[in-house]
Amino acid sequence: MMEYYVDFTGITGREDFHARLAAALRLPEWYGGNLDALYDLLTERSGRIIIQGAADAEKALNGYFQSFRMVCQDAGGQNPDLEIVFAEAEPAGSDAESSESAGAEPDAALCDEMAADIYQ
Repeated sequence: MMEYYVDFTGITGREDFHARLAAALRLPEWYGGNLDALYDLLTERSGRIIIQGAADAEKALNGYFQSFRMVCQDAGGQNPDLEIVFAEAEPAGSDAESSESAGAEPDAALCDEMAADIYQ
């Protein structure tokens, strides 16, 4: 299965957004640079697309990035040979990644304390 990586880190706007998609996904020159054209191409593509830098894209593109997410979801629903993954990064200084990668068990006392706070 082909894998494609699209990195939106530091994105500046819609033109940059579509340029990065076109380059990373190796879209044809006639790609229209809009979400309708993208949907059409995604429903015909097979492989796995990994989206990075989503937080930057959301800030730079506002609601347009949400529309992009919906296009990806719809295209993935229409095309069983397509998988689109939004790789959300952990906040800097987060222990989540190191705990999971090390296979550590969660602290039971901390879990009990958090549950008590939630269910008060």
